[in-house]
Amino acid sequence: MTTSKKLLISDIRYECEDDYYERGKRYFEKGQVLNLTITNEGALFVQINSTVNGTASNPYKQNIRIVWRPDYSSAEIEGDCSCPIGYNCKHVAAVCLKYRASTLPPEALESNRPSCLDWLDDLTEPAQQPNNASQEFLAYLLKPSKTAREFIIDIFITRKKKSGGLSKGRRTNLNNLRYSFSYLNYFHPQDEEIIKLLSAVNSSSGLPIVSGAAGYLALSKLLQTDRLYWQDGENLPLKMGVAQNLAFAWEQANNGDYQLTLALPDTTLLIFTDPPYYLDTTLGTLGACNTAAISTGQLKKILAIPPVPAKLADEFSQRLVIEHPSLSLPPPKQILLAEEDNLTPLPVLLLFGQQIDSGHYGHFIRLAFRYGEWLVSAAEALEFCVTKTEQGLVRIKRQLEMEQQAVTRLVEMGFITMDHPTLQELILFSPDEKATLAGAARWGQFLQHAVQELEKEGWLITVDDSFLLNFQTAQSFDAEINEGQNDWFEMRFNIEINGQSHALLPLIMPVLENYDPENLPEILSIPLGNHSYVNMPSEQLRPILNILFELFNTSSLTNEGSLKLSRFNVASLADLEEHSYGLFSLTGGKELRELAKKLKDFTGIQDVALPDNLNAALRQYQQQGLNWLQFLREYQFAGILADDMGLGKTIQTLAHLLLEKQSGRMVSPCLIIAPTSLMSNWRREAERFTPDLKVLTLQGTERKQLFSKISDHDLILTTYPLLPRDEDALLEHDYYY
Repeated sequence: MTTSKKLLISDIRYECEDDYYERGKRYFEKGQVLNLTITNEGALFVQINSTVNGTASNPYKQNIRIVWRPDYSSAEIEGDCSCPIGYNCKHVAAVCLKYRASTLPPEALESNRPSCLDWLDDLTEPAQQPNNASQEFLAYLLKPSKTAREFIIDIFITRKKKSGGLSKGRRTNLNNLRYSFSYLNYFHPQDEEIIKLLSAVNSSSGLPIVSGAAGYLALSKLLQTDRLYWQDGENLPLKMGVAQNLAFAWEQANNGDYQLTLALPDTTLLIFTDPPYYLDTTLGTLGACNTAAISTGQLKKILAIPPVPAKLADEFSQRLVIEHPSLSLPPPKQILLAEEDNLTPLPVLLLFGQQIDSGHYGHFIRLAFRYGEWLVSAAEALEFCVTKTEQGLVRIKRQLEMEQQAVTRLVEMGFITMDHPTLQELILFSPDEKATLAGAARWGQFLQHAVQELEKEGWLITVDDSFLLNFQTAQSFDAEINEGQNDWFEMRFNIEINGQSHALLPLIMPVLENYDPENLPEILSIPLGNHSYVNMPSEQLRPILNILFELFNTSSLTNEGSLKLSRFNVASLADLEEHSYGLFSLTGGKELRELAKKLKDFTGIQDVALPDNLNAALRQYQQQGLNWLQFLREYQFAGILADDMGLGKTIQTLAHLLLEKQSGRMVSPCLIIAPTSLMSNWRREAERFTPDLKVLTLQGTERKQLFSKISDHDLILTTYPLLPRDEDALLEHDYYY
């Protein structure tokens, strides 16, 4: 085996690509290469047959040919495999790694060999060898194609003649060079990249057309080979020339029409790469063209411009200068053009409104810039603009960086530029993330704060009559409580705006629906209708909102804008009043507010003293029941005394009612409804334990004669079945309970 041959990891990675290399490496490391047989070997190649264990039940078979360059700097791999991929797959990569390992000395296979040494092995690039006069090489001939201003590359395998120039040689093509004969001695390391670049461009009759960015790179690489010739090999190879500026000129025909020409010598040709090259056929040089920011596509259009009739020359010249001020192309007829290069842009804003559709009216900002006395649209970021004046045309050099700073300023405030191909102006709007609240709040902040700041900096801001947004502040707040019946009450919040009172709750419902109370914006812009809003600091609304967020799901809003609340929510009134911080006044509902304060200060249910003449000693749990009933009375809550049967609920209730009578609070009888079987029990226990309570039992047919005596008694006993029959008679009286 020739010791100069060495298969590099970079060769395997390049030929099999990174993905297959990495997977093949894992196969190799796991020992899945079952066998490897070298079937044929020469000075510059090796032929391998192998099998690799894969995912199929039977191992995959490989037939691999590795071909080195004459200087052994690198190798190409052509590996066929029986797997579905078929060519240079992970199985081929695994076999190549196995082969490479078999060619390395034993010390290189030690597990502790540093990978940095492998990297060093792959790092050195072979020096480029000069062409041997007797050795064949690839010559690249640059030729014009059948299409105007189009050039192709013809490739020959040839050698230098002793008398100078190139031998006739033989033509080859990209396919042969890319896939078949790259290992032969006429193929140099530089050629591989060139062939790939030429394969990426379009072709004409099988020959690559030198065009675009790939064509530019290919010509750059070809110049470095010293094997690029113009048309044939009779002259010296083309050399790199100095860069040249492209210049355009207009020629006037005998009939007065104007035709654009490119100011190049007759022996100089233009090649439409990107960027373009020029070819000086006399000097044999190839160089870059400075096109003054004109793209290759624009250059093609410019050179294809039709003749300009004499009668249209003035109009064409003016439109060229005005509509394309950044294009470095002279007009057919001279245009007097004043240059303004040192003006500072001043942002100009127009606030306006517009009907978007039948249900939506939008508000917008138009941004332009004033340069001196001239207004320039910001729709397109062009380096120059030309404007008409009474004195003629003025070309203004725009300060695009300063303009962008102004646009960024508005975008950072939350406005968004509109993107529409038909717009001739730069338009911004305020997006609505949460219904209309966020968009409106942004406008409110802009109008009430940012406008003044920008105007101080010199911005010119105009508000058009179509701009209808109107932001106001509330002069005062107040909250009103109305006590109702059946343990319900109503609460109404009012704000005064420009002397007019508004119900606040209907206005802030969008806030309750769209915002988290812990993540409110600093300013809430609340819609009043007709494009009017009231700006309210969230801190000012927070006491109200905290209560309403708590009650929102269990309360209902009346048509008058009041919140209907249960007495069980009365504790919220104390929080509301305590955290109003003097921002609003709370009126009405004196008893409810007092109850709210008591609940706010509540520390627990207190023990109460037993009433006089209670002929019983209460157990501890019965005392707690009495305490509970007294708490419900004191705080005016309805409640339930629940316990197992036979544990004394009746005596607890009787003790409570006796306390109420002795305190003077029970000025009306109490109606007690119980099952028929318990009537005698209630009567006996009342007589036994609370003889001071007068008991009237309404039971039996004679009860009707007793209805008139209800007000003379303390306890009125009746049964569930009799309740619907005696309803009218019972309701003629007032009851304490």
